[in-house]
Amino acid sequence: MEIKVNKYIYFNSLIKKLNNKATIEQITDTVNQKIASASRRFIRAGKVTPSLAPSTIKRKGHDIPLIRTHKLVNSIRATKKGITYEGYGNYHRRGDGVEKREFIAWYTDKNEKNKIISNVKRDLSKLIKENLRKK
Repeated sequence: MEIKVNKYIYFNSLIKKLNNKATIEQITDTVNQKIASASRRFIRAGKVTPSLAPSTIKRKGHDIPLIRTHKLVNSIRATKKGITYEGYGNYHRRGDGVEKREFIAWYTDKNEKNKIISNVKRDLSKLIKENLRKK
């Protein structure tokens, strides 16, 4: 006697979930939140380059670039369209009249970028497992 076992995996619920606008927005929001949080930590940890000039360190009393009033670092937020921050942050990112200093961690810290990607992959794997139905 032969016993045959068939397992069917139905992708319908998964496809519906992944094509759902709310799901896409949720994933985008998660990525943006992680980038914003990493960028705030990046600045506070003093990882922004180039370093401050000795005269600036003496004037400020510390050697952490982009920290004076904490207004810029505290303004970094995730939105549906990406990352927002105080307008003068663009001067630093482009180097308009000041030394160019990129502070969005996604663009400057490869380890942080890889960590964010890994977290998103983990979240997507969890979403797939939850929505992949076996019958």
